[in-house]
Amino acid sequence: MKVKAVLLVAFAFVAMNVNGQDLKFGAKGGLNFANMGKDANTDMRVGFHVGGFAQYGINESFMLQPEVLISLEGAKADMGTSTENLNLTWLNIPIMGVYKIGAVQGLSLEAGPQLGFLMSAKYDGHDIKDGYKSVNISLNLGAGYAVNEQIGVGLRYCIGLSDLNDTGFNSEVSQNNFQLSVAYKF
Repeated sequence: MKVKAVLLVAFAFVAMNVNGQDLKFGAKGGLNFANMGKDANTDMRVGFHVGGFAQYGINESFMLQPEVLISLEGAKADMGTSTENLNLTWLNIPIMGVYKIGAVQGLSLEAGPQLGFLMSAKYDGHDIKDGYKSVNISLNLGAGYAVNEQIGVGLRYCIGLSDLNDTGFNSEVSQNNFQLSVAYKF
């Protein structure tokens, strides 16, 4: 399933018949501030994300930006006498539409869907991957600022739309995440 999604993204690039001036590649990374939503009663957990992206310029104001990111998310659970970490590691594939705001040089807004594949799930060091669904669909909203032609910063909120609970209990669990990123275009 993971290989099919990556191949689909790669095929989309080839199918666009891009020319070299409109296509740029880069790397990004940063901090995650993640929490579980819906019926979960948890606190925010700090993690990280790292990966690569491509930017395809549709016109001067709009770009399509697919990404492939490894993202450490999850949440903290207060157990009274201790705090336990829920560590969820995802392979996320967001497809972002990026709109450059003409009034402010370097500022952009972004939105798009994200498909996530659960790579691991650990709670207090124990593997609990069987308790979570392996695919997550999210809606991402954010803003970015290009410091120069190569370096940019961004803030994004990832809203988990999928119920990730696979335990059979009657509660819904979703993954929500703020991302603060630094990007470098090659």
